[in-house]
Amino acid sequence: MRILASLLLIVVSLTLPAKKNVKYVFYMIGDGMGINSAYAADIFNREAGLPEVNFLDFPVKTIITTHAANSPVTDSAASGTALATGSKTLVSRLGNDENGNPLTSIAELAKEKGYGVGIISSVGVNHATPAAFYGHVDERNMHDILARQLIDSKVDFAAGATIHADSHKPEYWVEEARKAGIEVYQGHGSYIPTDKRVLCLPSSLKHGDLPYAIDRQEGDTELADFTRAAIDHLYSNYAKKGFFLMVEGGSIDHACHSNDAATAIHEINDFCVSIDMALEFYRQHKDETLIVVTADHDTGGMSLGNGRYEMHLDRLKGQTCSVNTLTSRLNQLIKENGKDATWEQARAIIQDAFGLWSVVPVDSKAEEEMKVVFAKTISGEAATEKDLYSTNSKLATLALKYLSGKAMVGWISRSHSGSPLGLYVIGRGAESFISANDNTDIPKLISKLAKY
Repeated sequence: MRILASLLLIVVSLTLPAKKNVKYVFYMIGDGMGINSAYAADIFNREAGLPEVNFLDFPVKTIITTHAANSPVTDSAASGTALATGSKTLVSRLGNDENGNPLTSIAELAKEKGYGVGIISSVGVNHATPAAFYGHVDERNMHDILARQLIDSKVDFAAGATIHADSHKPEYWVEEARKAGIEVYQGHGSYIPTDKRVLCLPSSLKHGDLPYAIDRQEGDTELADFTRAAIDHLYSNYAKKGFFLMVEGGSIDHACHSNDAATAIHEINDFCVSIDMALEFYRQHKDETLIVVTADHDTGGMSLGNGRYEMHLDRLKGQTCSVNTLTSRLNQLIKENGKDATWEQARAIIQDAFGLWSVVPVDSKAEEEMKVVFAKTISGEAATEKDLYSTNSKLATLALKYLSGKAMVGWISRSHSGSPLGLYVIGRGAESFISANDNTDIPKLISKLAKY
């Protein structure tokens, strides 16, 4: 009986179809998106009647550590390298190991196996996270070298807000890409299907990032535009073999560096639109598609609540623009009126931008503090406040701090933290990621499942 049972098992195993590899990989990275940032977006959305944060409903949810080889707090270069190659490296180092030797990314492995490869971001296409998938430099700010490495790479579809440059202007690298036979598309909806390598950019390369979602104007290029074009391009050229697509929501990080909760929430929601596109593709190719969502590091150390067992994220609903845009509006007021600018004018601008006095009451003490800073601003005394990516007026940051306090959102810094991050997975082989403990585990698991 035992012999017969064993033989039966052997026969059954030989007649079962071979287990398919993962054919289509979506690797979605929210730069600076801590666990609390994601849950803040979900809570805000529920209170505002918006769709829930989609990846929080994925069947596999776990946490990962992010430390660099030489620091418990990482940066986008070291963490991007870990997420791309499965190896730790030094802070600011990109695509190279601790000794400066080049590492191989899963995007490069996928390309060697004949898969299509796409790398897109809402910030510069040669910024740290996207560049970790094709670049190899000892210092992340070697932008010209990274631009050349992108052009010389075999990436099928690349897209970003600009091409960062050192000794050249971004336009120089656009022309270099064209000389290399790469089709360059600039502007909203400009992409046309082709079998050539593609570089997609916005119509203007003056800014290093796409406009914040909360500041977006009609006709602005969006991360979703890049995502839609990337999926169309990769599937039309690699439907039979499969593809690897990395999508970075890069400006989540920038908003968190400014401690701008509402702007960060809108950026996470914008990132979720691209994830929705991946999910739509997954529903049509369930047996062959894997979607992995994570972050490279936490920025700002957002906290929710202030010890009173309550939160008021609904108070952020009155914010209609980023702190950067509020700064620009206040600066414009002073530029046009000089010392004749009035507090009433400044207050109206703040009210329109942040909902203070209309959505959120402002006590007399807080208003008096803002008035003092405004008076110093028009006399040229008030200093600005600078974070990694922006410089804002003291009055704008003071108004933002007051709004955050009333929404009961706290921040520990304007920089990165060493907090663990969320990892959210759906699709073929998703259960394998339950074992992931560190960011270096993710590309190893993807590579194994896709047989890169």
